[in-house]
Amino acid sequence: MLSQEDKKTAKKNYVKSMVSLQTLRRKYSSLEKGPAKVALIEQYVELADKIGNPNERLEGRYDLVWAYQFGGDPPKALPVITEYLTLAKEQNKKDLWSKIAISSLTMLMFSLSLDLPQISKEQCTQMLEKAKETLDEYNIGERFYEGSVCRYYFHFRDEQKLKEHIDKFLRLERDFISDCHACEISNASMYMMVTGQRERALNEIKRLLQEDITCSEQPWLTISMFIRELLSEGNISEAKKLGHKLYTHPIRYSGDLQFAAALMHLEAITKENRWADIVLFENCINMVTELFHKVLQFDFYLGAWCFSKYLASKSDEVKLSLSPSFPLYSKNSTYNCEKLAQYFMSKSEEIGNAFDKRSKNDTYKQEIEKVKKSMSYSK
Repeated sequence: MLSQEDKKTAKKNYVKSMVSLQTLRRKYSSLEKGPAKVALIEQYVELADKIGNPNERLEGRYDLVWAYQFGGDPPKALPVITEYLTLAKEQNKKDLWSKIAISSLTMLMFSLSLDLPQISKEQCTQMLEKAKETLDEYNIGERFYEGSVCRYYFHFRDEQKLKEHIDKFLRLERDFISDCHACEISNASMYMMVTGQRERALNEIKRLLQEDITCSEQPWLTISMFIRELLSEGNISEAKKLGHKLYTHPIRYSGDLQFAAALMHLEAITKENRWADIVLFENCINMVTELFHKVLQFDFYLGAWCFSKYLASKSDEVKLSLSPSFPLYSKNSTYNCEKLAQYFMSKSEEIGNAFDKRSKNDTYKQEIEKVKKSMSYSK
């Protein structure tokens, strides 16, 4: 039994900790997406757990999930989502905001799982089914769910099923857990490209750009994919048109590696000294080394292979300021370009093989072959 003095001290410490929480929230709320914001929210969650405030424990984790997703390493959000859903269940959260959060995070858990080859296709299917049960229970998110179904068939390359669901997804009404409009249309465009609706896909992206409907991820991610596709066909002029749009988008954190990969690929083909340079190359290598997100790694390594081959065409060696954690780290900062290319291709093949083994197809192998073929169009 605590004495009155101990109770006063405990209350004082609790109030002090709550003030510290609010200070942290103000600080991270004012920051742009990126590692600094992630670090502050991680501190927030740790402190909220220490003082045991139920609402702060939930809200901190909700913010941390999205900080990882936009500005950090997205797969790191998976255990945080599990913690959030467990806490929400323990607290029997049934208000509208909680239903929205639970539904959104359940769908995100499924989406992130697709990007990790160690999570089996069967597990991904189960997560999608669980998400459907949750959305049906709350009677929300039908369009959001159909978009996720499209992503499932896109990832596992069931083109017939994907084609069946694209238009169904677009016909459904948006609601308060729908993805942002830029993401919805950009994702649909990726699906259209895969199912042979190329002109329609490109037109949708052009329309988004003309109407300035963008977010931090889209349509830039889709543009990156389209650039790789166009370069693999030797359609350099069309790829450059999209490259001009992508070039204006800053490369800020690991989530932007796919954008950087497309620019490096474009530079390797055109050799225009415009799209990518050594600074971008070394910055991105330092970002990718400790990353968990395998799709981001795969795309970057392919772009880095192209850029290394481009550098090798100019010189045997290149000077790079790389982290000691880089597997080929050199104390004198001198790297053989061909050895860099071999390393990046080996990493691409390693990740691609893992995904293809899981999906029981050769989608990633085909992507690698396309990129290799594209280099034959190099000027």
